[in-house]
Amino acid sequence: MVSSKNRRSSSKEIEEYVNVYAAVCLLLLVSGLPPMSSAAPVSKNASDWENPCDYTGEVTSVIPYNASLAEEIANQAKRTLENTASYKNSFAYHTHSFEIYDSLLERWETDLWFRNLSWFEPELLPASHVAAPGTTHAPHHNRTAAQVIEELLSSDERLDAVLPRLYRGLQFVVASFDKMTRGAEFTDQQLETNITVTYHDIKFMLCNFFELIRARNLIDKIPPLDLSELPKFEDRLRDMLLVFRDSLDYVSYLGRLFERVHQKHSQEAKS
Repeated sequence: MVSSKNRRSSSKEIEEYVNVYAAVCLLLLVSGLPPMSSAAPVSKNASDWENPCDYTGEVTSVIPYNASLAEEIANQAKRTLENTASYKNSFAYHTHSFEIYDSLLERWETDLWFRNLSWFEPELLPASHVAAPGTTHAPHHNRTAAQVIEELLSSDERLDAVLPRLYRGLQFVVASFDKMTRGAEFTDQQLETNITVTYHDIKFMLCNFFELIRARNLIDKIPPLDLSELPKFEDRLRDMLLVFRDSLDYVSYLGRLFERVHQKHSQEAKS
């Protein structure tokens, strides 16, 4: 279970993960891949969601755009979901004493979080899209996620209009995940490690997304992030579940969207 006591010092496993994560980022830098390779929109002391790539200066240039940037986001979304799939049942058990994660979702399917935010729009996370098969926690809507995605891809102008808002949504997920882990003490050390890994996975996805935003010259279009809407975690166990569930839904939807962006733009580049 999780208590509201001050979070204890990071476990050895978390420290080892962070060291591995830093090593991976260094390899990306050496190999010349986009993350960790150039300037940033904010100072290096900014929060993870403001500066997900850990840059150290101001962005002054636009990098070339190609479809592989969308592919990187889709691939990172897939990796994140694969990693969380390995411990979702453990999350359900140690937070709500449910053996099966999907059974826990059924208990809370009418409780919304991300879709209740003041700036939420249906195209940011279509109601028909849920990451876990067999769950129905999203409200009914007359457009499927596939239809929404194809509409967003109807033109580059339409896609560019929504990308900054989608980016702000992922920023909010990272900020909420960060707050979820602070002030909580996990009695299961492996679960604590797993959630920390997921946090860094999503942050890395946000970094990939930033590179695409930068390449499409949309940095100035990103809406401000209202941190006053971050979850309060007054009912910690309930709010942890809703943040965890909706974050995975959002990661899954973005992965699906950017897979189609990659397909479409790759085809256009060949024609």
